[in-house]
Amino acid sequence: METPIHILDQIANQWKSEEESFFLDTEFSEKYIKVEMPIGKKHAWQIENHEISKSENLESLFEAHYRKDTDENFVPLMDMYYRMMREGIFAPPELDLGVVKLYSEAKLTDVVNGIEGGGWIVSKRLFEILKKFNIGEYQEYKIAVKSKKVISEDYVYLHFVSYADEYVDFPRSVFYKRKGYFDLPQDRSCPNHSIQQTNYRQFPIS
Repeated sequence: METPIHILDQIANQWKSEEESFFLDTEFSEKYIKVEMPIGKKHAWQIENHEISKSENLESLFEAHYRKDTDENFVPLMDMYYRMMREGIFAPPELDLGVVKLYSEAKLTDVVNGIEGGGWIVSKRLFEILKKFNIGEYQEYKIAVKSKKVISEDYVYLHFVSYADEYVDFPRSVFYKRKGYFDLPQDRSCPNHSIQQTNYRQFPIS
C-alpha cells in the first residue's frame, strides 16, 4: 500500500507542474542572457552568516554616538548595526563590519551578494573601477570575507545614501514591467515613456 501524499506536498507538486508548463509553453526568444549563479544549486545568496561580533569597534562606536536614554542595557549587535547603517545616513567611516561567511559551495567573486542592509560587498579591484564612475553618494567600510578556511580582507562594503536616479541615462536604458509573479516581463523602453509617466523605481534595469 502506497503512503498517501501530504496535502502540502500535493500543493507544492501542483505549483511545480504549473510553473514548468508555463515556461515550456512559452516561445523562445532570440534575445536571452545566460545567468549562472555564483553559489551552486542550494542557495540563492553567497553569504551564509554575517559575523558582526568580529567587528573591532561596533560596540564602542555605538556607545559613543548611537545609544539612547531609552535603550535597554543590553542591545543586540545586529540592532546596533541596523541603527548605524539605516537608509539615508552614513555611519562613522572607521566602522568595522566584521566578517561575512560564505556557503561552502559559494565562489569568491568580485561582487558578494546576500549582505543585509542593501549595500554592496565588492573586491578592492572592482572598487577601483567603480570609483571612476558616478555611482551616487557612498561610504566604504572595512569588511572581511571568509570562504571555507580562508579569510580575505580584499573587500569593502559600500553603503549608499542616495538612490542616484538623477544620474540614470533613461533614454538609453531598457526596463521591464511585471504584472504578476508568473507573468513574463514586458520590454519597456524609456524613449516612449517620460519619467513623469513611468514609475521607474519599480522596474529592474536590464
